[in-house]
Amino acid sequence: MVRPVADISLGGCRFAGDAWENVDTEVELVLTFPALGANLPLRGVVVRSNADGMAIKFHSLSEEQKWALRKHLREAEHTDA
Repeated sequence: MVRPVADISLGGCRFAGDAWENVDTEVELVLTFPALGANLPLRGVVVRSNADGMAIKFHSLSEEQKWALRKHLREAEHTDA
């Protein structure tokens, strides 16, 4: 399933539009940064789920995943400017 991310930070992300999972559902997702040609697999739990969107709190991130997420967010910020 492909959905655009509405908001993202080191703590989690939010998808706009109708949610497809319930609160407290454990999820595995792959964030794709097309402009960077990068994919990042992450795990999390759904903390909000309604018609306005679905929010996921990341958990159990390794130091490598944290480093990659910081790097990709920083680089994506510069490509959007």
